[in-house]
Amino acid sequence: MLTISNQFSVAKTFLKFEDASRMKPSPHYERVPDVTEELVQFMVLTRDGAGYLVDRCSERRESAKALSRRDNLRNT
Repeated sequence: MLTISNQFSVAKTFLKFEDASRMKPSPHYERVPDVTEELVQFMVLTRDGAGYLVDRCSERRESAKALSRRDNLRNT
């Protein structure tokens, strides 16, 4: 499993913003670019495998109706 290690949360986030909707200067504010940079690096490293990484068994299963339709086309 891949993880992004540089994640963080801000407790009581609603207190960390100014009236103009900008985050107040703080150590948390300084971490935002670091986390963003790591997310971009993660994307660059994994984008070639995106098809594999987002492939889910539950989404590959055909419904009974779709399977029957495909089998009927093959047998005609």
